[in-house]
Amino acid sequence: MKKYLALTAILIVTGLVLAAHQGYFRIKTIDCFTQFGPCPADFQQVVAFLFDQPIYRPLPRSLIHSKFQSFPAISSLSLYRRLPHTLVVSIQLRRPLGTLSSEVLGASVVDDQGLVFDTASDSVLPELIVSDPVQVGQFIHPDQLTAMQVLSQVAAISPAKISGVLTDSVLTIRIPSDIMLLLDIKRLPPGWDASLQAILARSKINGKIPHKIDLRYANPIVTF
Repeated sequence: MKKYLALTAILIVTGLVLAAHQGYFRIKTIDCFTQFGPCPADFQQVVAFLFDQPIYRPLPRSLIHSKFQSFPAISSLSLYRRLPHTLVVSIQLRRPLGTLSSEVLGASVVDDQGLVFDTASDSVLPELIVSDPVQVGQFIHPDQLTAMQVLSQVAAISPAKISGVLTDSVLTIRIPSDIMLLLDIKRLPPGWDASLQAILARSKINGKIPHKIDLRYANPIVTF
């Protein structure tokens, strides 16, 4: 019985060695995808050098990660094999929170961590207008990130694109129907977003559109 098992093991190992020698266990397909679908061509080009490499060898993970560092839009990536000859590259892209706009550099896309990871010529994302531009790959100021998070919450109840300007800690937002909204990002009242929705809903029912909604205090101040 032992001789039979030993002979079987030898035959299996010999078969695997021959298959590897003939190129059967080489990477013939590289399946690269993001959470939104197949990878763009420039992502696929980064891992193209692995094509036809032996799939059983340790993957050069550090090298691949370093090559992808030139793409700030990538949040994370993972590699795994699908035998006999497929390498899978799974890439997680950053999710945009809004845009940071300046006259110098135009609009830059920011994720929920405050990282500028792309540029945008035309976007429906909420926009924070600033005087000092930030380069791709840099993090915005924490106050600006808080302001963009507030803009994102307001955008969720707005039918059109909104924009805001941060002066010290006061965020001034323009929303549809020429409404000015004021908030202090360092002292946001509890439930301010629910108060805003109630004010807007009531204005639609009454047919009176407010000119300014000041949410910097516990009791909102509405001016018509």
